[in-house]
Amino acid sequence: MTGQGIDREVIFETVTLGGFAKVTAVDVKTGVEACAFGPPEAANGPLRVLALRKLEKLLEDATAPRPSPGRFA
Repeated sequence: MTGQGIDREVIFETVTLGGFAKVTAVDVKTGVEACAFGPPEAANGPLRVLALRKLEKLLEDATAPRPSPGRFA
């Protein structure tokens, strides 16, 4: 996985049951995971890409600086 110049190892798991498939992308270093659901025909293409993009977004949000909490008056 390459996102903003950072290379990470990602494991994909695909589970197909009946008329749907679930693709899970797991970041090896952090254990963070993201899932995508859809038709079984899309499991090795679009669903894998979607799961990877969702994982990249989760990792990006986890490293982004958070604003300080406001104060109640």
